[in-house]
Amino acid sequence: MDFLGLDIGSTTAKAVLVRGGKVIYQKYDRHFSRVREKARELVERTVLTQADQRLLPKKDSKTSLQEYVHKDHKNTVIRYELLEESGPDHQKSFHMQVRIGGQVMGKGTGHSKQSAGQEAARAALEALKHS
Repeated sequence: MDFLGLDIGSTTAKAVLVRGGKVIYQKYDRHFSRVREKARELVERTVLTQADQRLLPKKDSKTSLQEYVHKDHKNTVIRYELLEESGPDHQKSFHMQVRIGGQVMGKGTGHSKQSAGQEAARAALEALKHS
C-alpha cells in the first residue's frame, strides 16, 4: 500500500511517498505564492498516473489567461472591470469584461464577481487562441 504525505506551508511544499514501508520519493520546494498550484504539482509528480491526472480540476480561466498572455508578453497589463451589477440582493447578476493591454478581449456574466471574471477570462482565452 502507498502513503503520500503532503505538508503545504506559506513558503514551502513538501511531499513524501512511502511504498511498502520504504520512502521512495521525497520532494521539498520553496514557493512564495501559488500554494494550491504547488500542491497540485507535487501530487502530479509523485503518484498520479495520466488517467488519474485527468480527474484533477483544471486551472481556473483567470490563471490560464494570465499564463497565456505573460508567456510572451510579461509586462502586458490584464485588467478586469465590472460593467454592471443587477438584480435583487439574493439573486445578483454581475457583468464584467477583461482588458489586455487596454483592449477589451472578453466579457462574462455570473452570480458573483468571481464567476463573471472567470467567464470573461474564458472568453478572452478563446478569442486569443482563435485570432
